[in-house]
Amino acid sequence: MQGMYTEIILQGKAKTFYVIPRDALHENEIFIVNKQNQLERRPVKNSQKQGKMVLLSLGLQAGEQLIVSDVFPAIPGMQVEAAMNTALQQSIADWVKEQ
Repeated sequence: MQGMYTEIILQGKAKTFYVIPRDALHENEIFIVNKQNQLERRPVKNSQKQGKMVLLSLGLQAGEQLIVSDVFPAIPGMQVEAAMNTALQQSIADWVKEQ
């Protein structure tokens, strides 16, 4: 009925997601800088696209360095040099706060 409302309580397990820029997702893969400063291709599962961001529940570990720029050709084992993108980090943090 119009003008009426209800209160709903949702119960369930909280899930942890990693928020990454959509440009860092290459079909169903992401590129990581491993401990030897080499490019590693990693398959991802359960990704949810939301605008310019993607939520990942599998495929990325805390502390890993994600390559967010376009690498061509992306050859596994090739040497790469990581650089921090603080503007992108802030953009992701702002996006998360808005959700």
